[in-house]
Amino acid sequence: MAEGDQLQEVQTISVLHEMLQQSFNLFHTERASAACDTTLLEQLRTGLHQQLDDLDACLGQVMGEEDSGLGRTGPILTMKK
Repeated sequence: MAEGDQLQEVQTISVLHEMLQQSFNLFHTERASAACDTTLLEQLRTGLHQQLDDLDACLGQVMGEEDSGLGRTGPILTMKK
């Protein structure tokens, strides 16, 4: 894979990760719990969390590392390190 293509793929994964992280954070508040069916909300949070984990693994493969370093800190903080 060309270096430019790999950079674009890493950036795309990072943006998706950040969007999912923000969605997870939004639906992890007390207000969301009070306003929604808690069973459906828990399913949504579980799904978002799984997608975040999957993206971390995908980014690790693209970068050739076992641990991408994104974790729950977000891609922007990780990329600035």
